[in-house]
Amino acid sequence: DDGTENTWEEGFYRLDVALAKDGSVWQWRVENLGTDVPNKSMSPFAVKGEPHPLAGVTEVTSIASGADFCAALTENGTVWTWGKNDNGQLGDGAGVSRPTPGIVDGLPPIVALEPFDQSCFALAVDGSVWAWCRNDEGQLGDGTSQDRLQPVALAGLSNVRCLHAGFAIKRDGTVWAWGRND
Repeated sequence: DDGTENTWEEGFYRLDVALAKDGSVWQWRVENLGTDVPNKSMSPFAVKGEPHPLAGVTEVTSIASGADFCAALTENGTVWTWGKNDNGQLGDGAGVSRPTPGIVDGLPPIVALEPFDQSCFALAVDGSVWAWCRNDEGQLGDGTSQDRLQPVALAGLSNVRCLHAGFAIKRDGTVWAWGRND
């Protein structure tokens, strides 16, 4: 990182991840080479270093990413996170960034993950919804505006079958929403 903030400018690095058929997660660094192209997202890029498997996390069924962090869901419903942790994105209570995956403790078995910006949501097998991280605009749906460094269950949300950021669809077909409303 060359010190620029969340912009894809010349010299800025990002991490890309991929899920292999065998359940392993691979990661590599990408650098924007920068050009005079008006749309910087169309600038050429280069892979820096070789793609490598992430140690420790196996039997992954899905991966997702938020703002500067990644999350993986394993066959047994365990959630693993890694990356930036300045607002608690990793859900580990530590608030310290980590380049390698670590387990998010305190969750029941999870069936779906939904990182969104600097927040993360998880749908449990039992239909409960869990959230952690940035919450300055109530985006976690826990009735507060306090960042959560560890997962909290969202009261009133049960029997959920589908989840997307600040929206949930319950098994009875009702749609629930929370967070910013402007």
